[in-house]
Amino acid sequence: MPTHPAKPSAIHMQARALQAQAESLRAQGRSVEALEPTRRVALLLPDDARVMFNLGLNCFEAGRVPDSVSAFRRALTLQPRFAEAAWRLGLGLGAVGDMEGSIRMSKPGCGWRACSWARAGWTTLRRTSSGRAPRGVTPGWAGSRRRG
Repeated sequence: MPTHPAKPSAIHMQARALQAQAESLRAQGRSVEALEPTRRVALLLPDDARVMFNLGLNCFEAGRVPDSVSAFRRALTLQPRFAEAAWRLGLGLGAVGDMEGSIRMSKPGCGWRACSWARAGWTTLRRTSSGRAPRGVTPGWAGSRRRG
């Protein structure tokens, strides 16, 4: 007997519509307005790490950094090996003045080393002529131990 994919629930369909609305607003540079639909998605799917991560991104872009830190922490609670959430949490902690927390998030074992990106020796990026990563781009990392 063939198996059919489960039909999405009404909650998931509503969450998808709200997420699409939020993404459209963000694409238009309207980050503050994108917060409302993103928060509603988070209320509908509070145990979804990707939803919490998206909430953190929207909060950060809208200048609500303490809220973004909370959302990134929740994403990491739900999915401890979520490397980008760990990296973004480190950025948020630095932005609110918690430099020790920010540094802790950049050390091996805090999510980076254990994640699939690290195992794959994850790296991105082009660099600008100044040698720095372009704004808004995840820095490269080749999986080697960091010094300092």
